[in-house]
Amino acid sequence: MIVKRVFALHRPPVDPAAYSALLSRAVSGDVLLRRGRGIASSSIVWFLHDGSGCSHCALLVSRDDFKLTGCRIPEERIGFGETSCDIRHARLLVIQSVAAGLSGVDGVQIQTLEGFLRYSVPGSTLLYRPVMDNVTRNHVVAAAAAALEQGIPFDHRYGFDNPGAVYCTGLLFRIFKQAGWEGNSCWQRKHGILTFSSFLHSPQYRRIYPPAGSSERG
Repeated sequence: MIVKRVFALHRPPVDPAAYSALLSRAVSGDVLLRRGRGIASSSIVWFLHDGSGCSHCALLVSRDDFKLTGCRIPEERIGFGETSCDIRHARLLVIQSVAAGLSGVDGVQIQTLEGFLRYSVPGSTLLYRPVMDNVTRNHVVAAAAAALEQGIPFDHRYGFDNPGAVYCTGLLFRIFKQAGWEGNSCWQRKHGILTFSSFLHSPQYRRIYPPAGSSERG
């Protein structure tokens, strides 16, 4: 409860235009990229230097699609000071792996799309859609929901395909692999870490936001 109160005292504003644009475009299974606001995020961008300018990624899931998986949302898996009430009233949710020092929850956790944007540098948000059929997309959502329910811890060693812990891109790699998606072979690595640039120049992903050729960015 103390952690949630700390986050409640400092809630950065959300760009309403960016939020509205993402709400109108995003669907379950989309991938969100962003640069976080803190020093840790700047360090990740500097270290990877992969051309994306991003420090974090996550999977978008609609609340309705999550319900269809039959998995529950443990209160202790809700990060960044949000509550079960916030989750119940949100149409789009974000499943991600974050270190406890940044979000108050260690490892795989859930957050609202609005909350995700609060802790994103304005103008840094990207939305990509994996090229997959609806059956595979449903498998991806189910795998993400199961990872959340399991409460897989954060991988501070940033290992590749670590069965016991995951970092942000590692989580996406794992759930895409479990869903049997063929496009999961397009990942790039730098310093042994799965990079955010993997999404930017691959035919296995389509950029949804901002639209191609647009200067708009959340």
